[in-house]
Amino acid sequence: MTLKKITNIVILIIVVTIFSSCNRNMKSSKFAEKGLLDEEIIIPNINCKETILQGIDSKVGSIKCEDVQLSYDYGRYSNKGPNSLFDSFQNTFKSYHYSNFFRIIGMDEKAYQSLKSRVKIIEAIPMVSFSDQTIIECKTCNAVAKLYFENKVFNYPYQENNDLVVSASQYQFDYFEENGWLYKRYKSLNDDKTIGLYVRAIDTKLHADALSILYMSDKDVQNAFDLIKSIRMKKSIIKNESNR
Repeated sequence: MTLKKITNIVILIIVVTIFSSCNRNMKSSKFAEKGLLDEEIIIPNINCKETILQGIDSKVGSIKCEDVQLSYDYGRYSNKGPNSLFDSFQNTFKSYHYSNFFRIIGMDEKAYQSLKSRVKIIEAIPMVSFSDQTIIECKTCNAVAKLYFENKVFNYPYQENNDLVVSASQYQFDYFEENGWLYKRYKSLNDDKTIGLYVRAIDTKLHADALSILYMSDKDVQNAFDLIKSIRMKKSIIKNESNR
């Protein structure tokens, strides 16, 4: 047998092995059989048709409700949408803002860590859009976070990345919590072509997968936004409550 024939046989074996492996992985994917409407979400008062695509580590596909078609991705790495001041502050509060906040309101430093989880972030907005009094004067701060702690609301001023303050102002953001889920809805204020929804567990230790739904068109914008606002997750993931 010549060297060329041996080489061709080896290449053929490799190709067959790779194809078989990929085929097995696709068939065994836990996301391949049932769609979003079957198991995960509710869209009330409208008939929708779902097209399920093949996902490797997530559920992917599209949902068409009358003239509005939405694309979706449900998994651990779903698109979070445009970054907002709220998103950014949630991360930085856990890192260092919490200690500054507790210091300002006069809490015992030894209790900082244990009290951190009891602070609820209501919203974060640019300083130029804020007219109320803050808990401390800050001439260099460009954003304000409303924090709920011990039955009181505190207006906490802080410094945010200027580029984020500008980019976030190009979107309308809406957040709310329900049954253990945090819903983030957003809409572009510039082109009306980007409308989306991102839903994740409030406590990601209870549930790691998140939902991303996107609509990109300049047609039926208000209908699409109303449709996205009506979407709810089927399952409750409140701590100490069995998922249904």
